[in-house]
Amino acid sequence: MSFEGKVVAITGAASGIALALTKLLASRGARLALADIQADALNKLVEDLKAQGVEATGTIVDVSSSTAVDNWIASTVKHFGTLDGAANIAGIELGFTNIEDLKNETWDKMIAVNLTGVMYCVRAEIRVMKRGASIVNAASLAGIMGRPGIGAYACSKHGVVGLTKTVAKEVGAKGIRVNAIAPSVPSFAFIYNQANSITAVQLRRRCSIDSWQARHHRHQRPRPTPTQVCLSREKVRLKRLPRPSRFC
Repeated sequence: MSFEGKVVAITGAASGIALALTKLLASRGARLALADIQADALNKLVEDLKAQGVEATGTIVDVSSSTAVDNWIASTVKHFGTLDGAANIAGIELGFTNIEDLKNETWDKMIAVNLTGVMYCVRAEIRVMKRGASIVNAASLAGIMGRPGIGAYACSKHGVVGLTKTVAKEVGAKGIRVNAIAPSVPSFAFIYNQANSITAVQLRRRCSIDSWQARHHRHQRPRPTPTQVCLSREKVRLKRLPRPSRFC
């Protein structure tokens, strides 16, 4: 699928899934408005893309700030003249903590970035988008099921699913599509960059849906496949996540 000339805004673009998406869209001709809070990584990414002939801008954005998000989207439209698509991928994970030990500041930070930040982005984007535009939000398998130790994260991602469903129905009549992806937890690079108190092997064991269900819910259904929340004006359904090369 060609994205020649299409303008796409991406948050969290300097790492993980968003970085892979950035490189894919760049290879297919998209013009990119990239945002991240990691200044050095973002600047290097933009330099590399420009060296390849890709039209790209980079902006340091804290998505938990509505002013920062609004200014970024406004500057994107001013620079490119339009906004055809957006991928709201930026998010954080602050370690494993049971609810009884969860600190207020951990909860507040998680919700501010993972949920409120997505709302700020979606709100700013739909205000400037026209018919045919598309938005993809990053939810998680944790956003469609519970799992011990990640209560704040799971709640933030459940919120993203609800937000996506609602906005999709609100703007569907305008010809704007809003979807969410639900990757598994180990798909996100930030998980591996947290404190050294947990290794990648321990993480995979702890995050394994199969092993968790085997210990606690032996009679539940088998592990679900990665899903995409597909939304239309009147119907909501789940289907298999398309190949990574496809941008919703």
